Amino acid sequence: MLPWLREVWAGLSLAWKIVIGLGALCGAILAIAGVVALIRGEHTPPPHLTGEITRLEFTKRQTLRGYCHDAYSDKDLQTCLNRPFVDELGFVFYVRIELIGYEGPCCRLRYTLLDRHLQEVPGFVRRSAVDNVTPEGTDDEGGWFIWVGKPPARRFSARFDLHKKIDGSILDSRAVSV
Repeated sequence: MLPWLREVWAGLSLAWKIVIGLGALCGAILAIAGVVALIRGEHTPPPHLTGEITRLEFTKRQTLRGYCHDAYSDKDLQTCLNRPFVDELGFVFYVRIELIGYEGPCCRLRYTLLDRHLQEVPGFVRRSAVDNVTPEGTDDEGGWFIWVGKPPARRFSARFDLHKKIDGSILDSRAVSV
């Protein structure tokens, strides 16, 4: 011990020595507990949450009926076929999403069609494509074929937005021209 520290320690009352000793003991216990928690991986900071549309492409023109048969089976097929305009020729897009850090239903995928002047096409604004994007783990990637009805515009762009369910904010947005 340093000589000046020894003099200070000798001049302290027994009560102060006990308080300092208990403080040092508590500090040592907390330091050991912190090291053990780090080794075990406990109390790690929450993962960074990200969502990204990694792929968007126009795949083909198809009737809604044909799309329903390609994409669904059983009860879901019947629900799809009960929609209006099943013989309407539309457009099928493939959208692939990567999610990191999310668990459970986290996001919604919506689309908006834009005319050649990049104005929203009425009736095709923020339409639901996938209501419950649900990752199977904290890091997951998946894709969907999405049928979009034919807009009145001859040339158009389809913009897909990935929204957080909790607050509706946009995680990512991609567009493709048709």
